[in-house]
Amino acid sequence: MPGKQVFEWIPCSSRSDLMSRLKDDSSFAEFEEAKDWGFFCIQEDLILAIGYVDFGISPSAFRVDESVVFGAGEYVAGYNCLSKRLVYKYQVPTVFHEFVFLEKNRVLIRDEICFILIDDKGNEIWSFCPGMINEYRFNGDEIVGVTDEGVNFKASIPCL
Repeated sequence: MPGKQVFEWIPCSSRSDLMSRLKDDSSFAEFEEAKDWGFFCIQEDLILAIGYVDFGISPSAFRVDESVVFGAGEYVAGYNCLSKRLVYKYQVPTVFHEFVFLEKNRVLIRDEICFILIDDKGNEIWSFCPGMINEYRFNGDEIVGVTDEGVNFKASIPCL
């Protein structure tokens, strides 16, 4: 994401491997049915550890001011670095793929089948689910693309 600090994902082989690498004051976000583990080093004194279900796509995180937004498995979450607390947790319809862009304290997320716009509290503002997304591009405030089945799609993002 241009202009945003993006963090490297460091995978761990198990929960015990993760715990052995953490400092006592590390923050930990564990999602339901966690089977995979790893962490982001947000700053020298702040490690954000995550337990999640791995669907073959590495977790992703970026920082905006005092907040870190991260996506892993079936979730996107917001974390406040000052209070060291999880601010929100949003479950995507299928599997998190990427953060498309951030605008005005909102982030556009792409999972396997949908584009979802959420605010900085984790509230869904808008979504569009064309099916299994093969490729897409932006044309002004529209998303234009094609599904895995070869169906073309186009949708305006009304909240930009």
